[in-house]
Amino acid sequence: TGFWQGYNQAGFDINGFNNLGFDINGFNAQGMDAEGYDRQGFNAQGFDRTGLDLEGYDINGFRGGFDRAGYDINGYDIGGYNRDGYDADGFNRQDVDIDGYDRDGFKDGYDRAGLDVDGFNEEGWNNEGINKETNTGFDVNGDTADGTGYFEGYNEAGFNEDGFDINGFDADGFDVNGYDVDHLDINGNTDPDFSDADPPADEEV
Repeated sequence: TGFWQGYNQAGFDINGFNNLGFDINGFNAQGMDAEGYDRQGFNAQGFDRTGLDLEGYDINGFRGGFDRAGYDINGYDIGGYNRDGYDADGFNRQDVDIDGYDRDGFKDGYDRAGLDVDGFNEEGWNNEGINKETNTGFDVNGDTADGTGYFEGYNEAGFNEDGFDINGFDADGFDVNGYDVDHLDINGNTDPDFSDADPPADEEV
C-alpha cells in the first residue's frame, strides 16, 4: 500500500496530511496553515498577515486612515469635513458656519455684532454714532443713531435741547439771559452785569 502506520514514505496519510494535520503546502483539513491563515492568506477574522482585510481595511475598519464611509478616526473625510458637512473650524464646503457666517465672520456683509467691514450697521451707523453716508453724527435726514435727533448734545442745526448753541446763544443770537454777543438785549439795552473790564466777546471762552 506504501503506507506504514497510516503514512507514506513522505509522511502523509491517504488524504495527504502529515501527523500534524497539514498537507504538503502547509494547510490543514480546514484549509488553514499553522498560523491560522487560509490559502488566500487570510485568517478566520478575514485579515491577512499585514492586518488588512480583502478590501484593504484594518481591524479597526480603516484604510489609508479612512473608514468605509470615508471618514478618519476623528470623523472627517478626505476633504476635512465631518458627517454634518463641517470642517474642524466649523465651516462647510461653501465656507460658511452653521449660522451662515463666512470665514471672515460675515453674513450678508455683516458680522455677528451687525457691523459691516467698515464698522457700520445695516442702517449706516457705527458704534460711535457716526453715519456712513455723511461721516457726521447725522444722516441725510438730520436723524441720529439713537433716534433723538441730538448728537453729543446738539441737533444738526447746532442747538441743544434748550435751544442754545455751543457758545450759549439761541437761534436769534441771545443767551439764556436775553443778551447777544455784544451784551445787548433785543431793545439794545446793555447787560447790567457786563463790565468794560470783561474781555471782548470774541475772546470769551
